[in-house]
Amino acid sequence: EITSLTITNAANGYSGLFGYSKGTVENFSISGSIGSENAYITSGKDNIGGAVGWNDGIVSGIKGNVEIFVNSGIYAVGGIVGQNGDDGIVKECLNEADIFASKASGGIVGRNYGEITTCKNTGDISGNQGGKDGIGGIAGYGGNKNSTYQNSITYCYNTGTITNKNGRWHGGIAGFADSATTVTNCYAVGEITPGYSWNWNAVIGHVDSAYKTVHDNYSLDTITNGDSNADTMPLTIGTQKTEAELMTEAFVSEINGDEENFLYNEGGFPILYWEKEAKYIDEAT
Repeated sequence: EITSLTITNAANGYSGLFGYSKGTVENFSISGSIGSENAYITSGKDNIGGAVGWNDGIVSGIKGNVEIFVNSGIYAVGGIVGQNGDDGIVKECLNEADIFASKASGGIVGRNYGEITTCKNTGDISGNQGGKDGIGGIAGYGGNKNSTYQNSITYCYNTGTITNKNGRWHGGIAGFADSATTVTNCYAVGEITPGYSWNWNAVIGHVDSAYKTVHDNYSLDTITNGDSNADTMPLTIGTQKTEAELMTEAFVSEINGDEENFLYNEGGFPILYWEKEAKYIDEAT
């Protein structure tokens, strides 16, 4: 267990417990803060993560509770990893901390060029720039807007509130996903605070024609969404279900498909297989 991580500036970028990693970072809990409520980071360089600033290796089994306070144009801010490179894999991770940031900011990963799978966010993720910022429960950005990197978010879920005051491109799983981004077998039950235009939704805030690679995602039917276009709603909102439906064994079978990543959690929303094994993880309620 690592406690009291304290980072007060991002002058050089690549900020976190580890600035850059292409190895394996795994199996520990971490708490602390990057910036503070009374001293936001207002300048610096990209790639800020609670555990790793930039990952080109494997990040696995991290329980993060590192609050982040950034108010600037810094990109790639994540509760676990700031930037997940195209060789990066982030799996079996949990973020519990609230994050206040700006561009491409997420509970697990800020900007994703690689693979995110079997991760969970319970923290509230808030944008503060008021634009097309990319604020997400799991990842802020999927890709780089140019569809350069084949990246994926699979078997993840979000229960935290996602906000981008006076802005847009914010969503429960991803704030933005370009056409090279795969988002499948995820569910979202956290509140989405209304923003500008229509690009704020339960699953993905804004999508760029990812019609073939975004599917089999689900959201709670009481979440307020901005999208009303029948063509894009299956991507941005997914299949809406009631709270009772989301808590059934039938739903667990549906979201798992051919895998067994989600488990039935009697009286609560489905949990991931590693949550049952990891005693330090509180079950979803």
